[in-house]
Amino acid sequence: MVRSILVAVALIGAIIALAAIGWPASDYRDNDFFQFWAGPHALFEGASPYDIAWSTAFHARYGSQALHQPNLPAGFTTAYPLWTFVLLAPLALLPFELAAPLWFVLQAAAIALALALVARYVLVTERRRDATLLAGLAIAFQPSWLALVGGNITGALFALLAGAVAAALNGRERLLGALLGVLIVKPQAFALLFWVLFIASRDRRRLIAGWVAVVAPLVAASFALRPGWFSEWLSIASSLQSSAVSNATAWTFDRAIGVVPPEALVAAMIGAWFVWWHMRRPGLRLLLGATVPASLFIAQRGWSYDQLHLLVSVAVVLEVIAAARVRVAWLVILAAITVVTPWALYVVAFQRGGEYLSALTPFLFFCLIVAADVAVRVRRRVVQTSVA
Repeated sequence: MVRSILVAVALIGAIIALAAIGWPASDYRDNDFFQFWAGPHALFEGASPYDIAWSTAFHARYGSQALHQPNLPAGFTTAYPLWTFVLLAPLALLPFELAAPLWFVLQAAAIALALALVARYVLVTERRRDATLLAGLAIAFQPSWLALVGGNITGALFALLAGAVAAALNGRERLLGALLGVLIVKPQAFALLFWVLFIASRDRRRLIAGWVAVVAPLVAASFALRPGWFSEWLSIASSLQSSAVSNATAWTFDRAIGVVPPEALVAAMIGAWFVWWHMRRPGLRLLLGATVPASLFIAQRGWSYDQLHLLVSVAVVLEVIAAARVRVAWLVILAAITVVTPWALYVVAFQRGGEYLSALTPFLFFCLIVAADVAVRVRRRVVQTSVA
């Protein structure tokens, strides 16, 4: 109880301090966060967040340049479905100067909570040792910083994902379904993961019940507020997909290498994942660790901050190699893929004006998990044979 009070006081103090210095409000005004504050305002004003005229006027009213990002298609406002803004309605009740630091602190707290959940339910062999490593890698992880500085919703989604992983490993199917229901805020990042968790569920009826309990009210409220919102949103989402805006997924990787079409890359990843799953028949922990990067790689839209979810895979790798004979070598490889690669690719993204090559990060994570699992199993088999 005392600890909870101290944490709450610290969070409130951080919000007040950030509001006093005017950061991150000064950056968030022209960044991803502004759409999460503007969208609910549209609903309060009886407007559509997908209406370019209303959105342009609202941005001008509050001095935001968020709509003036390079390569955005004409008429673009936001690519998030309406239920996102239904969920975030309380945020718009606050002045921007307070909403921005509140968002930053809550996102940071969500990431910390997610890491604690992942450490508790994924790390089993050497929990204390590997939890420290996981925290260190998370701090050095480029998506961790970009998610916070850019003001996207990824930190909260990471906490929901971590909760879903914990619920799945703990057999709490109804809770799992409810958490997956909230993840429809950004469904494209979790498409393969949704399917895997449904197939692997021990009680699909409970899972579906939990999912419907969350999704049905969100969908109903969205259509009650804006009956024609879906076609408006679909038009904008489609225009973003076909625009010059880059992704950190397979769908724009061909713009960097110009050899293999994105459809072939997506099919190859799904095929590789399916072959691995069919041959390996992994346990749920390992299955989730490999599915997260595969799902991010094939997502229709996604940027490097969405790769924050790969910290689940980092934890799975730490668990796989926990007792490996050449653990140090695996740790060096893990650090190279977790720390060096994302930052190096982000530097390249600045030079090229697009995150096309950042799709390599989830691809490398998938390869790492499969390779580490194979190596550890082979080594274990050799040792058992020698002993026998």
